[in-house]
Parts: sequence; C-alpha cells; structure tokens
Amino acid sequence: MIDRIKNDEEWSNSFDLLALYSDGYRKRKIVELKEIPITYYKYIINNKIVGIIGFKKYNKEIIHLTVHPEYRNQHIALSLINFVLDNLSDTAYLAVRTNNITMNNLITKHFKYEIINIKHNVLNEELYYYQISKK
Repeated sequence: MIDRIKNDEEWSNSFDLLALYSDGYRKRKIVELKEIPITYYKYIINNKIVGIIGFKKYNKEIIHLTVHPEYRNQHIALSLINFVLDNLSDTAYLAVRTNNITMNNLITKHFKYEIINIKHNVLNEELYYYQISKK
C-alpha cells in the first residue's frame, strides 16, 4: 500500500529508513526535511514502512527513493515510481549512480527514458540523470 507521509511518527520512521539504508545519504534533522518543498510517500507492508519516495513537484524530480534491504527485489521501487507517474506527473527526473546496476536496469526495462545528463554528486560518484515516463 502506498500513502502520503502525514505525521511526525511516520516522518521519524521514514527518516530512520533514509538514514540507515540510503547509501551516501547525509543524516539531517527531520525538521530540515519537512521544510523542503517535497512530498513524501511510503510503501507499507504489515504496518511497516519498507520504502519511501520523495517528489519535488516544482521541478518534477524524484528524490530519496529508498527500499529497506529485506524488501528489495520485490518491485517496491517500481511501484513507488509508477505511483508518481500515475498520480503526480506524467514525466519525472531521477538521478541514479552509474554503478547501481539494479536501478539502471529497472529504469531502462520498465520506462521510456532518456539520459539527459551525466554528472557527479558531492561524493564524486558518477550519476545518470534520467528523464522518465510511462511506456
């Protein structure tokens, strides 16, 4: 089930997921994340938040896509991206590390895509910056 993150307890649980399982994510205060104009959604299995996605509506960017390691390879990331494309925007932008084979395969297999830029993040990791839409 996918639903919007609405209250402080859900924020706290989602923040823990981001801080623990999103490689290279720099821990921030929950207050700072809540002040950024991003809408967050959670993927729930058995009353547990196992995946989250953030969406910046003003520039159509997907950020903080994270799935708990115990729940990976179950199409949760695919479901979260499809939720954004079905409900929030017909096109979105997403940065993915070039060495993240699983995520790059998911995008190239399930979506219309174009690599619109290749850049480096603050950790000097090479990223593909995708523009994606439904096939």
